[in-house]
Amino acid sequence: MEKSSISLLYRCAKDIGLELDQSQLGAFSAFGDLLIERGKYMNLTSIKDEYGIVVKHFLDSLSPAVHVRELARLLGEGSGDSGDGGGDRGGCEYGDSDDGSGWGDGVSDFGGGSDRGRDSSSPAALIDIGAGAGFPGIPLKILYSDKLDVTFIDSVGKKVNFINEAISVLGLSDCAAHHARAEDAARDAGLRGRFDFAASRAVADIHKIYDYSMPFLRDGGIMIAMKGRRKTVEKELAATSGKPGQGRGHPFRIIQFELSAPSQPETNGDSIAGDSIAGDGIVKESIALDASYERTLVVATKNSHHAIGRQAPHHKPKNSKAR
Repeated sequence: MEKSSISLLYRCAKDIGLELDQSQLGAFSAFGDLLIERGKYMNLTSIKDEYGIVVKHFLDSLSPAVHVRELARLLGEGSGDSGDGGGDRGGCEYGDSDDGSGWGDGVSDFGGGSDRGRDSSSPAALIDIGAGAGFPGIPLKILYSDKLDVTFIDSVGKKVNFINEAISVLGLSDCAAHHARAEDAARDAGLRGRFDFAASRAVADIHKIYDYSMPFLRDGGIMIAMKGRRKTVEKELAATSGKPGQGRGHPFRIIQFELSAPSQPETNGDSIAGDSIAGDGIVKESIALDASYERTLVVATKNSHHAIGRQAPHHKPKNSKAR
């Protein structure tokens, strides 16, 4: 990828509290190059340009590491784990709140739910459901490295093949990709009930995602569904009231935030216009983040009284244009 694109990723990630090192930036660059090259003859994603890949794929995929406290804790840097929550990063959470307003501090917290029953000295385990071209799983793996094991499942064989190629090219360890539908994979004894996190991005409506995710999670595990506009999420919830996730003890947490980036970055092939370039080739001075994209995370925790025998639905999730 162009240095200007990697500089954009560095600055935008830093703006939300994540400082990527040279190795991580190199991995993102290699992944972007592979995505663009294979995308010339494979329908991996509708987003083809570097700017879109950086903002709408890479940065979006990293957002749970800022806004979901249990993931933020894995970084060991306090990101999202301080008393002020995610408010400084523009996030707001709808769910249980201390003041009764329904809006929390922008960082999901289930009283340490994801820490229960897991050896904190071992890597956390995340399953990326309907992984597509590897989002959000590959960006999160690049960020967390050996702190996170990632398993990918997707029903489209060519996308699974691409993920496996990306894992090999990037030299990612403790990753595995499975060609399977979520409802079938959930019946696999080797996958069922063993994950700390179940992430999905543009896969299905909230209640289907809940059904897909819960069988994979251990007690205290966290479902993270990445969605677009909050109004769309609220319509999904309103249209299916009384479905899983609505009962006491399983509230959905709706975390709304905005991704910020330059609206139309002007580049000279090496750096973003108007910025100086550092010795490592990465622009590290401020840039104007004058465009924003509304995003929503829907989070739920699995408690011991959840019916672990519940089967995932026998239908295939609809493809999403956001892929």
